Amino acid sequence: MMVETQATVIIEEVWKYYGKIKALENVNLRIQKGEIFFLLGPNGSGKSTLLRILSTIFSPDKGRFSLFGLDGIRDRTVIRKQIGILSEHSSHWDRLTGYENAWFFASYYNIPQKMIKNRLNDLFRRFGLWEKRNDAVVTYSYGMRRKLSIIEAFVHQPKLLLLDEPSMGLDYVSRLKLFDLMEQEALKGTTIIVATNDVNEASQMAKRVALLRQGTVVITDEPMELVKSLKALTRITLWVASPIPLTSLQAINGVEGVAANKEAENSFQIVFLVRDGRKILPHIVNEVVKENGAILGMDVNEPNLGDVFLKLTREEIH
Repeated sequence: MMVETQATVIIEEVWKYYGKIKALENVNLRIQKGEIFFLLGPNGSGKSTLLRILSTIFSPDKGRFSLFGLDGIRDRTVIRKQIGILSEHSSHWDRLTGYENAWFFASYYNIPQKMIKNRLNDLFRRFGLWEKRNDAVVTYSYGMRRKLSIIEAFVHQPKLLLLDEPSMGLDYVSRLKLFDLMEQEALKGTTIIVATNDVNEASQMAKRVALLRQGTVVITDEPMELVKSLKALTRITLWVASPIPLTSLQAINGVEGVAANKEAENSFQIVFLVRDGRKILPHIVNEVVKENGAILGMDVNEPNLGDVFLKLTREEIH
């Protein structure tokens, strides 16, 4: 469990409605300085709405929030100078160059011109836009526009970064560069809140995650703690050349269940559900060999954050 230190973001009993539609219900969160915090949930679960409230674009209908000890509504003018925002749908001036767009955004934060230049030069090179910096944005692809939006969010080194689906539209190398930049900024004390549906990214990057469903925070914890709390079974699948008796396999200590299916003429599938996959797997293999089973292939699926996501956020399936 994470030990609480200095909270950058405090959200208390926040509700938000769009007309009669409830977008957020009684949200309570505390997010620490330098923490990379992920908001996970299905589409429409309230992730983007919560980011808009924290950006001070929206105000909550009920409840309150504070950033850096400042009131989120009363002190919004001061707060806006200290946050960086990457929305899911960013906009630019198409007739201006990429560099001119980024310079305009940076100048809003009253940064010294030399600092703006050094920071922009580094970020444009980092994300592979240096050669295109003087091209009009109208010529940019979607991925290039996305990189430009990232540059604009990070350029002034804000205390708080609000990132909505930040890796959307990025190639693999650019994603890695983004994640590296996020970790660097967090080490400097920047708090980063990411809204996404990508459980793999959350597993890799997040110090903590909050799972949202229909505007409500279902659970908040470190990714590994959430996986442990699920107590999910590891699924081990073996493909063998011929059928073998299951009695001895079912008797292996730690095996919760075994099932067999014929997949093809010379391929039989055996599925095991076990509590500790890494510990039990050698025993399973040894027992299959004892039964003269010729193993053709193997697949091990450990419980992960995706299993937690499905269990705690999905609607009932009939």
